[in-house]
Amino acid sequence: MCSRDRLKFLRIRKGKRCTIETVIREECLLFAKCLRGEKPTWQPRIVALLWVLVMRIRVPSKKIREEFLLIYELDGCRKAVDFLTKYYGVRPMRIILNGRKVGNGDFAIYFQNRAYFTKRGLNKRTILHELYHHLVYVNDLDMTKTKEEKSASSYAKDFMN
Repeated sequence: MCSRDRLKFLRIRKGKRCTIETVIREECLLFAKCLRGEKPTWQPRIVALLWVLVMRIRVPSKKIREEFLLIYELDGCRKAVDFLTKYYGVRPMRIILNGRKVGNGDFAIYFQNRAYFTKRGLNKRTILHELYHHLVYVNDLDMTKTKEEKSASSYAKDFMN
């Protein structure tokens, strides 16, 4: 019979979160206990954890970010956005300048594969913010409006740094 001591089961932590390796080891141990009959049922937690990891849209590498900025400056925002949508493997986002849908003092708004911008709002940070909304929409991620707005702002900020 395997025990924690014999497997030298390490609990690796970063703050309050376990690393993925630790969670996988814990799942293997719990599943083995279920197979041996030491535990009546096994409820997998790893599927929920993987869904959370997949849901997060990551900022690209520095090389990709620099290439985006170069394309933005030389070829314009449409080609730069197309470059990033190709990088993420999603369909292109339509950009509409001076769209009538922009209101309430906003600079831009995203709605069903289209990003509407005012002339004042057409800048790198706002484009990246609306691109994040596009990635959420295309990948059909389930987020609250508040969380999506915070994540989009964070994405644009991290991308520019």
